[in-house]
Amino acid sequence: MIKNPTPSTASSTRWSENATGASACARFSDRITARTAIFVLALALFAYVAFYTFTSSFKFVTFRQGFDLAQNEQTIWNTSQGRWFESSPFVTLRHDFDDGIVPFELLLAIPYALFPGTFTLLFLQSLALASGAIPLFMLAREKMNVWVALGIALSYLFHVTVTRMNMYEFQLRSFVLPLFLFGFYFFDKNRFGLFVLFAALMLSVKSEVALTVPMFGIYGWLTGKSLRWIVTPIAMGIGYFAFVFGFVLPNYAPGNLIGGAYGYNWLGNNFGEMFVTLVTRPLFVAQNALVPGKIKYLYESLLLLLFLPLLRPQLLIFAVPNLMMNLLAVSPVQHSVLYGYQPFVIGAFYLATIYGMADVLPRLSLRNAKRIQVGVVLILLAASIYFNLTWNNLALRALSRPEPPERQTAIQAIMQLIPSDAPVAASLFVGPHLAQRRALYFFPGNRSYPFDSNLVDYIVVDLRQDTNTQAQTAIRTLTQDERWQVISQDMDYVLFRRRP
Repeated sequence: MIKNPTPSTASSTRWSENATGASACARFSDRITARTAIFVLALALFAYVAFYTFTSSFKFVTFRQGFDLAQNEQTIWNTSQGRWFESSPFVTLRHDFDDGIVPFELLLAIPYALFPGTFTLLFLQSLALASGAIPLFMLAREKMNVWVALGIALSYLFHVTVTRMNMYEFQLRSFVLPLFLFGFYFFDKNRFGLFVLFAALMLSVKSEVALTVPMFGIYGWLTGKSLRWIVTPIAMGIGYFAFVFGFVLPNYAPGNLIGGAYGYNWLGNNFGEMFVTLVTRPLFVAQNALVPGKIKYLYESLLLLLFLPLLRPQLLIFAVPNLMMNLLAVSPVQHSVLYGYQPFVIGAFYLATIYGMADVLPRLSLRNAKRIQVGVVLILLAASIYFNLTWNNLALRALSRPEPPERQTAIQAIMQLIPSDAPVAASLFVGPHLAQRRALYFFPGNRSYPFDSNLVDYIVVDLRQDTNTQAQTAIRTLTQDERWQVISQDMDYVLFRRRP
């Protein structure tokens, strides 16, 4: 019987050295792969910020940005001048408290004071939205292959709603999305101080966030976190909600502004009546909330992520308050994936996608789990690019259909005739160019921005844009009113001035 030779000490040493060397090579290879993926992500973030800063700025200089940009910039400009939160377009409000106080505007006023101008705000919005890809990448990297994490981050940068938020004027909700994603990351990593900081920043942007922050507490309870992780976010949300609706709105926002402007007045004339309707008439509420257009909105929200969020429905709890507000609203822009009224829907859906892909897909085939995840994320990335290019892409529209140069020249000359301190009412696309003044109003007015000609000395009208019945009636009234005179008219722009 031939015995297996006992390996010598020298051969054992060589085998050990070879194994150690192979392991070191594998770690080095993984490190190079991770560095490459991070470099690609950094390049993508830089490209995103550069592209969307440029295209949103181009949309502004070619007179295609809407009046929300004017209202937000005026408030931030006033704040940078020491007149905190002061705003005029709401008419009945002296401050930007239509749906609660916005402390985040104080933070935005700092870079704006250093670099005053619309381009600063458009850059900050692009930078903020792009940064949301970072916590998504980090969360996915810890659970899956680094290239899968990169694919998820890139799909976020192409997501229809994300890019349209970037292009559709300047919206404070754009800042809620990255703050939420960073907040969840620190919540997941048990970094309590940083989580509380980002939760407070979220609350400082929009008062409606007070309905979502408590979801962290509920999720903490479901996942077995300690008491402080449960109690703190619930207390923060309830406390801020009570402060806004119990003190700020009753004292600084007279009337039912939220119900009127956002379309919730079918539920009641104030928040108390709305709450009673929600609790006591659920069938009535469901009949109005689950109509075909709103069901389509839910379907499209899931379709944009290929229904992958359903793999981890537990995380969808963060989207529930946001979805309820959108489904209860009458305004069609709120139940549409093409507008920026769903930061928590996007954020929660991406988190559910990451956790679902990491935990559920491997159950299909443990041996081929990585291949399945890579395949799914490639399909997701391709779908995100396709939807982005084909679903009413605002960046492509801005670049391909700017206001004609002769119209731009005409309105720039007309605006030169308006004194910098004069109270002005301006048409939709003209308003953003007149935002750095204390008295600015929207012509011809709407539910959010009422119009009162007695408040202004100048009115800029765009006959090509102001074609609805309300606008036509207002223009006719101005033309026939002896108190007003036309002092300039060119390329369908008309400048009215109040007679001395």
